[in-house]
Amino acid sequence: MTIFETYKRRKQKAAMAGQSIAFQYDQLPQQFRVQVVYIWKEAIGEPIPHPEEPYAYLNDSVITDWIAIHDPLARELGLFDLGDDRNSYNSCVTFLLNEDDVDAVLSLIELSFRSIESNVEHIAGRKKAEKAIDELNQRFLEHHLGYQYHAGQIVQMDSEYLHSNAVEPAIFLLSTPGFEGPLQEFLQAHKHYRARDFKEAITQASNSFESTMKAICDQSGWSYDKVYTAKKLIDVMFDKSLVSSELQSHFSGLRNVLSDAVSTLRNRKGGHGQGSQVMDVPDYLTSYVLNLTASNIVFLIEAHNDRKATQ
Repeated sequence: MTIFETYKRRKQKAAMAGQSIAFQYDQLPQQFRVQVVYIWKEAIGEPIPHPEEPYAYLNDSVITDWIAIHDPLARELGLFDLGDDRNSYNSCVTFLLNEDDVDAVLSLIELSFRSIESNVEHIAGRKKAEKAIDELNQRFLEHHLGYQYHAGQIVQMDSEYLHSNAVEPAIFLLSTPGFEGPLQEFLQAHKHYRARDFKEAITQASNSFESTMKAICDQSGWSYDKVYTAKKLIDVMFDKSLVSSELQSHFSGLRNVLSDAVSTLRNRKGGHGQGSQVMDVPDYLTSYVLNLTASNIVFLIEAHNDRKATQ
């Protein structure tokens, strides 16, 4: 379940970098639907017909999984079948590819990924499920669809918290291979923000920023200590001249802005015990941290991508 860095994908990233992205909710492109089928094949499997017995299969457990996905949705929609096939897998594929009701299609995708999660019985299976979910969420972002799958549900990423010119490009850049960890933390930060858990939102935002720098180090082959905080990771970014020498003086204040405004805020407001007095984190402060983090993530990944392109 690897998303390959094709020429078209690289060109799309370059064109969209730094731009605000309009997320859509009312249609699912055919290309996205087909990509979901590929994920299904790898994560759940497709039934293999028995060569001698009609309506029998060589892998009965797979058809059982698809019946458990197909039947509850068909019942809720008041249908006998989702497609014109006795094979539940084929019916689900037909429904996914042809149904116009976006909510019904998302319901099918949600049920199928719940099955992927619930059927995990060992470490290898768990990793397979995680990869399937990661690819689905990256495909949502790749097609500018305002949805994510999390904890058994497809949730809508409301446009009201994606208003920033930095937040949307940050999500887009983090959706590329190699940044899965920081993407998950960044989305978690916004999930906590929507739930008005501002302390945890700041903590996850800072985690995402630190993880972004670690991902850049890993991709660049730069050594660093796994326990490095944001300040030391920023030192690595400057030591390795991720910011070009001509611009180093111009960005000399970046180190303090990042470490003080993000990491120190996290330490004071979200990262450590608050003591006997409850500390309230205001909405405006959290919004500032999220947007500042997003801007810095965009800057670092774009600098990293530009560096790779010129090497």
